[in-house]
Amino acid sequence: MKKLFIVGLVALLAVGCNQNTPTSNEPAEPHTSAEWQIWAYSTAAPAYIAENATVLNTSMEPLRAGTNGWTCLAANQWQIKESSYGFFEGLPEDTETINNVEYRWITDRSALLETWEARTLDGKQRINIGSILYTLDPATNSIKTKHFGYDGNVYWAGKGWIEKKKNSLALHVEELTINGTHTTYTNEFRILNKNSFQSQFVDINQDGKSISKQPKRKFSRTK
Repeated sequence: MKKLFIVGLVALLAVGCNQNTPTSNEPAEPHTSAEWQIWAYSTAAPAYIAENATVLNTSMEPLRAGTNGWTCLAANQWQIKESSYGFFEGLPEDTETINNVEYRWITDRSALLETWEARTLDGKQRINIGSILYTLDPATNSIKTKHFGYDGNVYWAGKGWIEKKKNSLALHVEELTINGTHTTYTNEFRILNKNSFQSQFVDINQDGKSISKQPKRKFSRTK
């Protein structure tokens, strides 16, 4: 099966295409049919992606083979159990968390929104929350990102851009906290199989100090 890429996420890890509102182009077929599912999942993406994208059904089986490296899905929600990263200002060190991540199209599919929330294993304490907005920059023909959220009680914001590599995607990030902590890093994404992907923070620099790359993180599809 071809590699999945989030479209930055839109350019990203798995282009998760949300089901759309029916239009006059909707096939007059049952919603369980391959024809209707291909229409529903692919037309949720921008036309330049959908035209030659692979389309998978809810069981992650191919409905249509594609040629452009993109994959349209019925949903795009992921989860990981992991320890928190203390090098981000506001985050505790090595606190066990459950991190839920979702990707969805917004504004008539002109941008992709990633949102996440990490909580302690008992669900009683929020560890961090954030969003990344992915958009196509016409001036550079590249995917640019805007970031914002809270690590603990510390607000942060940032920006970035997507670099497509041979077998992975690299999200290059620059972030600044409300207290002035400046951090740059790269988040490398790699598809492992149809239900999991890998993420790793590398090339980390905080206020001029280099920080070792972090362990690889394995996210599993939940929906």
